[in-house]
Amino acid sequence: MGLLCHAEHVDCLNYISEHDEIFRYFELKEGAVCENNKKDTSILYFLLTGEIAISGNSCFLNVVGENQILLIPPKSKLVIQVLKDSSFIQCSFKEQLNLCNCFPLTNLKPYSTKANYDFTSLPITAQLQTFLAGMELYLKEGMFCRYFLELKKKELFFLFKAFYRKEDLATFFIFLIGKDLDFKRFVINNYQNIKSIDEFAQLSNSSVSTFTRRFKDHFGESVHQWILNQKANKIYYEIKLSGKSFQEIANNYDFSSQAHFNRFCKSKYGKAPSEMRKENSNAEILIK
Repeated sequence: MGLLCHAEHVDCLNYISEHDEIFRYFELKEGAVCENNKKDTSILYFLLTGEIAISGNSCFLNVVGENQILLIPPKSKLVIQVLKDSSFIQCSFKEQLNLCNCFPLTNLKPYSTKANYDFTSLPITAQLQTFLAGMELYLKEGMFCRYFLELKKKELFFLFKAFYRKEDLATFFIFLIGKDLDFKRFVINNYQNIKSIDEFAQLSNSSVSTFTRRFKDHFGESVHQWILNQKANKIYYEIKLSGKSFQEIANNYDFSSQAHFNRFCKSKYGKAPSEMRKENSNAEILIK
């Protein structure tokens, strides 16, 4: 049928463009690569159909299928690689939201049992599928009224509260409700440029003992082990989904030799780099 009185909607003060969206529907073709650069915005991606690989400074090489929700917190550097034709609804917000008028997100803290800030997805329930089907229709018809979309955003968070366990929500939203988020974001934004724990502690204006104790409280493991795990995740991503040679990857991560690199892969992944890449031989390499 289409949106009636289109000019009236467009001329309204509450009408917003797709580039200033609260909700947005979009599709990406297999092989597409896109980056998230919204430093001050949290984004919920509802993957309606398809399959993607997601990697960045908050997560590494997570393959996500249809009917899943992803949360991208502020200041995240993120790359999405489309493994199968995919369709999404995106919800963006800068403010701290409530699940309802009486239950702010921060009330989920007691339900969180995880010390780590691991990337996780949330399944789309049947109730949320109905909501998203309606949103897809409204967005395709051009319903970009700010007042309407703000109401739908409140409805979305009511549905989270009504149809998801608080423990699952606490795990999913941990990037937004976790204690001392400034410290966590400081670590995520700086660890790739740090050469030693002493340098890390100095940059955070604290002693080494204070920094290492605080780090373990928030990430659940030592600084050394956490950084080693991030390195392993990034290497895994480059072996599986990049077109880089093994020698180039080894050089980029300061391995002393190809043999050293091979030993690292076997100890971390149980396989040599050539075996890992062979598993992806039928898949398109997305990043050159």
